Amino acid sequence: MPVVRAFQHGDGDPIDACLQAARKLARKFVKLRMNTAIITDSIFPCFTWLFTAGYTPEVTTQACDTLADVL
Repeated sequence: MPVVRAFQHGDGDPIDACLQAARKLARKFVKLRMNTAIITDSIFPCFTWLFTAGYTPEVTTQACDTLADVL
């Protein structure tokens, strides 16, 4: 899984991996044309992790803005 590899093994950019996972999930539900609300906790898409991982507020804000566009 790209997200785990990025977080745990430094294989790729963690923020990009999270955003790609969010895109994949969003595409799946759009493709199914489901009129459904999806409820997740903060582990998806690792929003709180950005703060503890040392990302700057600017990088965190940009990631969150991009995530909002994706979702």
